[in-house]
Amino acid sequence: MRAITESSDLSVAMAVSVEDSLSPVDYPQTPRLAPGDYGDVLRRLKIVISKDSNVACVIEAVACCGALAKGLRDNFASQARGLTPVLLDRCNILAH
Repeated sequence: MRAITESSDLSVAMAVSVEDSLSPVDYPQTPRLAPGDYGDVLRRLKIVISKDSNVACVIEAVACCGALAKGLRDNFASQARGLTPVLLDRCNILAH
């Protein structure tokens, strides 16, 4: 890896790192998760979704919820009921 010596090199390096960090996480084959209590994880994800001002963190938290939903499949229904109002509220905030 060569050292960044010019400001143009720095801007290119920053642009590449931003593109890498904003690329969506691919969950092509989500394994089935055992039914259990994922309430603590979802509570913390709900806090990040509802209160975090960093959009990248919110996107990753929503992606984690999606991965949990894919893994739990039908067993996610009970947790989805508690997560839906937070997601809708956040969409309303971002729309204005």
